[in-house]
Amino acid sequence: MDLTMSSLLWLSLALASGSVNQMVVYHVHPPAAPDVPRDMDTGDTPSDLYFDERGVAIPLECRLDPSSFNCANPEQSGDLVVSKVVLEYDTVAVGEYARCNDVNGTYQCLCGDYRTPTKCNATIGKSVIYDRYAHMRPTQGSPEWDFWTWNVAMKMGGTWWSTLTAGECAGEHVLPGICTWRAKSTPKHAREPYLPPARHQPGS
Repeated sequence: MDLTMSSLLWLSLALASGSVNQMVVYHVHPPAAPDVPRDMDTGDTPSDLYFDERGVAIPLECRLDPSSFNCANPEQSGDLVVSKVVLEYDTVAVGEYARCNDVNGTYQCLCGDYRTPTKCNATIGKSVIYDRYAHMRPTQGSPEWDFWTWNVAMKMGGTWWSTLTAGECAGEHVLPGICTWRAKSTPKHAREPYLPPARHQPGS
């Protein structure tokens, strides 16, 4: 059996089992970053709104805690764009969400605990916003911005997704067991003029 026949067989089995699905996700990033989310995190509409709206509190956070990760995160300040991506993926392969961040212009992904990060085993992962943050409810004495961030998370909800380069499908189909995701299309790419000016001035 040649590679083409093998691929078609895999595709037929995947479609028959219903393991291949597609969704629309969004990614906020610097203009120089590609629209296809290789080693990047994306989100559905509610979770992308959460990512945006939590940034309203960043100026306060960075003024009082300049060492915070958010203060130097290039995806939350400066000149940004939003990419809309139609993502096709293997539902069976979805695993642990990877924290993918822009580090000096190169995206890097880590899994596990923040203090002891580990290499990611799944090439496509997800994180439900409610489950991720529900247990982090701020209490008396918590920084002011934590109240905003938590409440926005509970209000918006949604799901974040991570897609690692190692799992990207080179062809026109997702082939379970061979690859886990592909960008079916990137129909939209827009700048973010709707955000408050303070959102782009962390530390001011």
